[in-house]
Amino acid sequence: MVTLQEVEKQLEAIGANSKFWGRAEIIELQHILVSGEQIQACLNGRYSGGFATFVATDQRLLLVDKKLFYLTIEDMRYDMISEVDFGAQLMSGTIKVCTPTKNLTFTTFKPKPLREVTNYIQQRVMQVRHMYSSQSEPQPAATNALPEVTDTPYAAVIGNQAVIVAGSEDLLPTPARRNPYMHPPVMMRRRIGRFGSIGAPHNNPGA
Repeated sequence: MVTLQEVEKQLEAIGANSKFWGRAEIIELQHILVSGEQIQACLNGRYSGGFATFVATDQRLLLVDKKLFYLTIEDMRYDMISEVDFGAQLMSGTIKVCTPTKNLTFTTFKPKPLREVTNYIQQRVMQVRHMYSSQSEPQPAATNALPEVTDTPYAAVIGNQAVIVAGSEDLLPTPARRNPYMHPPVMMRRRIGRFGSIGAPHNNPGA
């Protein structure tokens, strides 16, 4: 949590400190924000439940509705947001933020600042997605982890020993597989009987 003085200092830095409208919600922010969290935008307006304050920080979106007998807080992280829609009329602007579990629609009488908030949200969503996608990319394997392939079609050098693999061509890397155009086929010679039947294999290699 942060103090009320820190919240007011951040709001003054972005020109959004209000002394009247949304004062109860601003006071409540000191119990919501975490240490190091920076406020980027703060707008007053209405949503489906009535009057509320819409806050965008560097870590999440907050909608705070503080009434006399109840308190409503909507917390939406940037990695949860799937869609952001913006619409502007003559004297108002509306933003719709969608997540897989809920949707939030907020309307304010300041369409230009709301459009700037929409652009910021879109940039943060893309930054978070790019960060997650870069972390999920597979790392290249180390070169010394792959076996060294020799000229022998069925041999691979692992460490300091040559390992002969018999009958497992498909398990070897592609350069070590037998090339059918470089190795002649195996020829077997058999004697043909008098009546055309195939006899037993001929044992004399010179026949």
